[in-house]
Amino acid sequence: MGIVLNAIQAHCSEMGMRFDADARVETALENLVRPSMQWPRIRKELEAGGGGEFKSKGAKRPKFHSLHSSAALCVNAFAPYKEQPEGMHLLGYGPFSVARFEKPLKTGISKPFLDFYIEDEDHVVGIESKYTEWLTPKLPNQKENLRKYLKRAKELRVVPDRFLLELVEHYVAVQKELFLDVAQLIKHSLGLFARADEIGCSPVLVYVYWTPRNSVDLPEHHCHMADIAQFEERISPFLSFHTLSYNKLWKTLEDDRRYREVVPLLRARYDISIH
Repeated sequence: MGIVLNAIQAHCSEMGMRFDADARVETALENLVRPSMQWPRIRKELEAGGGGEFKSKGAKRPKFHSLHSSAALCVNAFAPYKEQPEGMHLLGYGPFSVARFEKPLKTGISKPFLDFYIEDEDHVVGIESKYTEWLTPKLPNQKENLRKYLKRAKELRVVPDRFLLELVEHYVAVQKELFLDVAQLIKHSLGLFARADEIGCSPVLVYVYWTPRNSVDLPEHHCHMADIAQFEERISPFLSFHTLSYNKLWKTLEDDRRYREVVPLLRARYDISIH
């Protein structure tokens, strides 16, 4: 993990970005690859989310100011959808009528916040975005954060029985640390089930993650990919699940006129190698 963070800092320094000892820029706007007319609204949505992106701790600058901020990466990648959702498509879905960062979805016993959320006529699409977080493994049922859905199943707004019994029970029993945060994805799935049931649509979960250019050289990458493949096999019977790297996402977007100038900026900022 340390070598990756060091490489990100070195790359940003070469780009001329200035940051403090905590690798945080002075203002939030310095972490955006381009200005957005929707920035005031985007910031309000982030402030209302559960990540505390703009809360300062003492003299330390807010999390969103970090060079390796996952929230900043997500905003940089999806801001064009916020600016003109009705003209946008993603992975065969769209055009969209709703686009929101840090969208809260109630499950009945929790209120997960999706990094980015979009709706079209037939689908609710939740996007979970990761920057460097996946490099640190964790237990799926750490602090009983999955078992609660089994214990309190009757309180869930929508109870997909097989989902709980087959998927959740499986990961509750896993005693190995995973490089995929399955607990978070399961929580978001339950929120999407409830929202889709509320408005009569189908739920879609998208997992998009950053990788360095030479990710195959990292042992964590191969573990992450194996975890993704196993999770995809287990969740696909219940809802549409898509997973792709940011590099692949940008490849799918580069021909869209709204992304023509954005994709080169994203690649310049985030497409780096680890040495």
